[in-house]
Amino acid sequence: MSKEEYMTELKTKLEGFDEELVQEITADYEERFKCGLEGGKSEEEVARELGSVDELVKELNSFKEDKEDSCKDRKSEKSSFNEQKFKEDASEAYDEVMGVLGKVFKSVKTGLNEVMKSVEGAFSKRDSDSTSYEEYNATNEMDYGMPVSRNYTATHDVSDLNIIVNGSSADVDLLMCDTEKIAFNVDYGAHRDEMLYPFYINDTDSRVEFRIIKREGNSAFFARCSSTSIKVTVSVPRSFSGRIRISTASGDIKVQDLNNDATELYIDSLSGDLEVYNCNLSLLKTSETSGDLHLGGGLVKKIDISTVSGDVSTDVPANEYSIKTTSGDVDINNTAPVEFERSYCVRTTSGDAHIKVCGDANVDYSSISGDLSLRLDKTKIYHKIHVDTVSGDREINVLNKPAGDGGKEKCINTKTVSGDIFINLI
Repeated sequence: MSKEEYMTELKTKLEGFDEELVQEITADYEERFKCGLEGGKSEEEVARELGSVDELVKELNSFKEDKEDSCKDRKSEKSSFNEQKFKEDASEAYDEVMGVLGKVFKSVKTGLNEVMKSVEGAFSKRDSDSTSYEEYNATNEMDYGMPVSRNYTATHDVSDLNIIVNGSSADVDLLMCDTEKIAFNVDYGAHRDEMLYPFYINDTDSRVEFRIIKREGNSAFFARCSSTSIKVTVSVPRSFSGRIRISTASGDIKVQDLNNDATELYIDSLSGDLEVYNCNLSLLKTSETSGDLHLGGGLVKKIDISTVSGDVSTDVPANEYSIKTTSGDVDINNTAPVEFERSYCVRTTSGDAHIKVCGDANVDYSSISGDLSLRLDKTKIYHKIHVDTVSGDREINVLNKPAGDGGKEKCINTKTVSGDIFINLI
């Protein structure tokens, strides 16, 4: 079949479908013919690769019917979760992790056991998140929820918000606004994305759960979709006080202006970057594989960060910092004076750490080959310093030496194998 014959049949059999969707499909197939011909293929070869137009139309109708059927009985119909299919959906995320491992193994020559522990922890966390589908089915009380088209507003006040994006690279923006209820908006970059990644809501008495779930497509239009352009915007009312959990495969996450200090924020991501700005929180806990993390502004009581190769940069003051990374670098810049007690616990394999703090603090740092640069300005009480390194250089400068005051003294404990240690108390 020639290109002209194929495209004529395609346009004819797509009559009656959404005009924008038809334009998207025909433009995609035109591009595939162009690339195939430029690559030395004949029109007949490209047409065979694109497959039957009837199969495409059948699949388009199937996706449309599935959504309509789900809407008819969305409150009582239970999810027919297929474990094997879900594992196949996770293959994209697995490939990304394996790519990250290749880079990590090249950069980390020692401490491979620590690397594997970190990666296994990331997979374990991801697996526990993914099995939530099975947990829902086991309870016989919850399902995927109802399919929603692009926008949704919660029906009541809740204290638990889950945002879960499986098998896609959707970006998530979460912000606090002058709204009465939690509201969701999904911006699909293309009709193909909307059909392959439907949006479901589970709205219960105490929790709202948002999910994007990847579907399988067999026709050329769907099967060769290698990237998505999806943006999820979640607006949270200023009165919200509870737990927020965001879980994605590789999309970027941006959270801003959450200003209720009783709120807990949990974020899990494989390779997307994370930004948190101007948030006052009780707890921020993140688990990432390769995405970078930046925290700016606000105040958090406890910050708990775990990453394999992503870099961490923060200027947010907190009572307690706990950061664990394999090869990612850590940069903590807490130069604003505060009145509360502070402690910093940083664990790395080969990542460097730069910590600058205004005031007194307990610091616990350990690494295999990463360097530490620590500076405490305007210290007021005595700091007990312990440095342990096998082959790394050390340099300690204490310009301010306040007298010890019993139990009020602070401790600085550092330990490396080959990393250098530089400590300045001013």
